[in-house]
Amino acid sequence: MSVFPNIRRRAELTHVDQHSASAPHDEDVEEHHQPLEAIPHPDQILDNARKFGRIVRIAIDRARAARYLTAAEWCRVASAYAMTNPTGFLRSGDLESAIGIVADGALAPSRRPAKAAAGPRRVMHVITEAAPIGGLTRLAERWMQRDRISISAVVVTRQDEVLERLAEAACASGGSATALAVAGSNVLERAARLRQLAADVDFVICHLHSDDIVTALAFGHGYSGAPVAIYNHADHLFWLAPSNATTIVDARNVGRRLTIHARGYSPELTYLLPLPVPAMRGGADEARLSIGWGFPADSIVAVSVARAIKFRDTTLEPSFSRLLGMALEANPRLAFCAVGPEATDPPWPDLIERYGQRIYVTGPVPDPLPYLTAADIYLDPFPFSSTTSLLEAAAASLPTLTLDAHRDYCRAFGLADFVESIDDRPTTVHAYLQRLQDLVNTPSLRRLTGERARAGYLGLTAPEPWLESLGELYRHLDRASARRNLLGGSAPAEPDKRLLVHAAALTAIEQNIPLLWTVMAGVPCFDARDRRQLAPRIIVTRALQKLRLSPPSNATPRDSLLLPRR
Repeated sequence: MSVFPNIRRRAELTHVDQHSASAPHDEDVEEHHQPLEAIPHPDQILDNARKFGRIVRIAIDRARAARYLTAAEWCRVASAYAMTNPTGFLRSGDLESAIGIVADGALAPSRRPAKAAAGPRRVMHVITEAAPIGGLTRLAERWMQRDRISISAVVVTRQDEVLERLAEAACASGGSATALAVAGSNVLERAARLRQLAADVDFVICHLHSDDIVTALAFGHGYSGAPVAIYNHADHLFWLAPSNATTIVDARNVGRRLTIHARGYSPELTYLLPLPVPAMRGGADEARLSIGWGFPADSIVAVSVARAIKFRDTTLEPSFSRLLGMALEANPRLAFCAVGPEATDPPWPDLIERYGQRIYVTGPVPDPLPYLTAADIYLDPFPFSSTTSLLEAAAASLPTLTLDAHRDYCRAFGLADFVESIDDRPTTVHAYLQRLQDLVNTPSLRRLTGERARAGYLGLTAPEPWLESLGELYRHLDRASARRNLLGGSAPAEPDKRLLVHAAALTAIEQNIPLLWTVMAGVPCFDARDRRQLAPRIIVTRALQKLRLSPPSNATPRDSLLLPRR
């Protein structure tokens, strides 16, 4: 298995047009687009791909030797590594083959369950991990709450209990809540149990982390049960899709484009369904009093809601801190609230030092609604947007502003799909700052823009149109299942230049988890032979890193020492 068989030399990689990732800016703003090798060095992407290939070959060898449990863990390591260390691929046929060998050898085949003669739909929602804070949990919860004519069950694959609010949503519909990661269970046992549970439902909807090996096995080779849909919430990342699933459900057009062109799935096996976001109304004055953020009474408050990493400065420009700093300098009445990060997370200490009480940072909060209700304007982070939060802001009638400066596959980092008016998704820094200044200074424009944002929400993800689309999704799954249309298709053999630009930008944006951490997390799941091989390799790699002979990142090949011989 070669890595980039037709792209071998660094020189060929560095000729990628970096401007295909972002739009040019006005002349009065410095050039923000750095050469591809600076974000990061193209050799890092090649090195990531080589390591990924080695891990997959290890998984295949273990699977062919009928060492199924340890092979499954190497498959998880491979997908987790590719998710956080971009390789230029968003899907791997070789990795799917390894998972197929494990599923064929370790799991009993399933049979297509008989359709219930009468009664409501039976829908099983499969979730990798449910966190108290986060868009993935809210997605599954809201889906079950809206889908009132179905009996909804929820299953978590990587936890030993189901988050209370998810369990309540399932039980309110007459369904059940199941946690598969009970004490002592391994991934093969969980996959077998999940396959059994699918025999009692009409549809399976998956809300997964990118490295969910349990679901990949359960709905992979040998599965012929209820039709399975994968909701593509992480459309910009590498992820595993079970090979015998039926449909990829994308939340937006740019994600669907990646599903078809970058992952190789047939357009007929995709479906577009926006995130379900509830109407969010409330009293601004009451919300401001309850928050007590200490801004002057005449402040115009802008808000952003995202996890800390989405505000971090990167090698991609303009950084959000730079945009915010320019906006605060130009608009003395503007104040800003960041919902999600801690005040100690970068770049907030520097911004607080410069702008004092005009910056308020909340830390993690379970419900952003009070802050959205109290604010005057919503600013989408850049270069990495926050999908659920922008839709929630639009539902709350907030003017929403996003910088639409990404191009080609890198548009997956932004949210232009969800902002209807071109005025509210400017493509240059100058236009962005001018639009923000107009919103700060003109109450009638804020009101009009907020009404337009809410109208866009109502046409996209409000309950009635969303439920109509959901009903058509279930019919789509029934038709595809009757024809036994499975995902299949061929993963790209090598990335094109657009995917390399995407990989370079993604490396700058997302947290790059060292291979050492990913392998160490898997040690309890490897078999005894692999544990014996890995123990000295882990010790040596950690020692080298402590001696600073190898930095704690995947920028060098030294962590390849971790990977045992096949």
